[in-house]
Amino acid sequence: MTPTQLRDQHKGLLLKDLRIQLRKRGLNPAGGREALLDRLVDGMMASGDQCVPSHVRSAPLLAAARGVLQIVLQYTQMPPAVRRRSQGVAGV
Repeated sequence: MTPTQLRDQHKGLLLKDLRIQLRKRGLNPAGGREALLDRLVDGMMASGDQCVPSHVRSAPLLAAARGVLQIVLQYTQMPPAVRRRSQGVAGV
């Protein structure tokens, strides 16, 4: 895999997950997001270990799903009259 492909594949990692992956590889976890991503990709290319556990790669998706679930739960707990108003249904 090329460095560009690795970068694209891992750019969705959370900052804390980037730091965890760097520590596991014995690399410096300090710096900003772009520096950490560059360091991780460089380390992966140097070591040949290009594996990141799937639960780490799916963390951003899980966080987004949790946010959507919270919105849905809040909506379903609203009184019916408030829900109708939020849908733009007037006079019902």
